[in-house]
Amino acid sequence: MPTDSLESRIDLSEQLVFRHGREIRSTRFEAARKTADLADRLRVLERLVQILTELLIALISACFGVVVAADVAGNWSSARHVFACDVDC
Repeated sequence: MPTDSLESRIDLSEQLVFRHGREIRSTRFEAARKTADLADRLRVLERLVQILTELLIALISACFGVVVAADVAGNWSSARHVFACDVDC
């Protein structure tokens, strides 16, 4: 028959195993929740970058359109005013 000291050590080890398993499950759940939250944030940031990229391309296209229109019309002075250019074009 085991002694009280041996039984208390066995009980202690069982408690540690149970507590350790509970902490692992808790940590796993928290990591999964944070991963999902970060994935949502990443999706929002990707959408923002896409919108800003499209906006930048549209602005560059508009600038080139003004320059081409001024070149076709032969009126570079209007293009210089748009771009605030002091160089004689």
